[in-house]
Amino acid sequence: MRQAVETLLMDAVHLYCQPDLPQGCMVVASAASVSADNDDIKTWLARHRLQRTQQIIDRLRQAVQSGELPATTDADGLGDYFAAFLHGLSVQARDGVAQSRLLAAVNVALTALPSFDSPEPNHAD
Repeated sequence: MRQAVETLLMDAVHLYCQPDLPQGCMVVASAASVSADNDDIKTWLARHRLQRTQQIIDRLRQAVQSGELPATTDADGLGDYFAAFLHGLSVQARDGVAQSRLLAAVNVALTALPSFDSPEPNHAD
């Protein structure tokens, strides 16, 4: 599972930082710039972002069911985290953050993936 998430995030960084292309992701970058006059476009963009999030969540749920991740894994929360992180990578790349820094951030984000020797999650109420 770690390899799948790492590949998703690393590939995104490499794509977002290509010097001959616009930096970042159009679907993410457009989120803040769509006017109220373009509700259809705004809805389309949101739907695509939500679909990407759901794909990540579905893959994490599959990993829990197959035993790749511990049964205690919060696949929904973890999926939302990685989707938000992926969107943040796009914004950072668009702002000109160096590829090396984004790759280093991916390595930090990957530590959020639970392992079988991780302590039980702490759900503070």
